[in-house]
Amino acid sequence: MKMPFGKYKGVDMGALPEDYLQWIIANFEPGDIREEAKRVLRSPEIKEQQKCADLEEEANRILGEKPVDLLRRGYGRPKKRL
Repeated sequence: MKMPFGKYKGVDMGALPEDYLQWIIANFEPGDIREEAKRVLRSPEIKEQQKCADLEEEANRILGEKPVDLLRRGYGRPKKRL
């Protein structure tokens, strides 16, 4: 089912952020959209996608804090052998 209105109009319900789906459940009267939001949140595939997205976001946050010169370590000239 595609989102029929709002910021995510036309986007598949499975691609919506978890917090937006929770907002739909909390603020809408029982009906098709609310039931679809519940179904998507219970879906194991959606939970796995959200977990991967959270891990990717955390990795980007951590890597973004590292100075650039630390990331380049190990790619310099090879050491002379004795």
